[in-house]
Amino acid sequence: MRKPTLLLLLLISGFVIHSKSYAQSNSKKMKDYSVKIEIFRKGTYKIFSMQLENREFEAIKFYTNDKPCDTVCNITLAADKVSEIELIISNLSLEGLKDEYVNTGVKGEHHLMYFISIDGIEKEIYVYFEEQEELKQLFEKMMIIVPEEYRLWYYR
Repeated sequence: MRKPTLLLLLLISGFVIHSKSYAQSNSKKMKDYSVKIEIFRKGTYKIFSMQLENREFEAIKFYTNDKPCDTVCNITLAADKVSEIELIISNLSLEGLKDEYVNTGVKGEHHLMYFISIDGIEKEIYVYFEEQEELKQLFEKMMIIVPEEYRLWYYR
């Protein structure tokens, strides 16, 4: 009875260790990356910006009147805090992503612009009320870093 239980525990432990090392090695392949997500209202009014560049995170709130912008967050993320985001970024195939994701059946006020650079390859993506799973995950992982009172949930 004990041998199957021990064998099962060893198999599970090995799987967990392999999964963690795969995620870490996959995200370490990126030498240089940046992700900037900008939220616009009514086409041209930028109201919010989040940028992550090699673990440096900044979020800025913009106003549509003459009021100056507010930097609501400017921090260097610890490796454990950024690992999930880096894993999403490292799994993105920039060549496989479309230039835009647009739902023409929706008339709304907001849209997103993604500016992604991974090891010198750059991509600009326009999003208007159409979900692309990896971009949605990236947005939500970055937005959770923003102080709660400033968070904007586009995909909800």
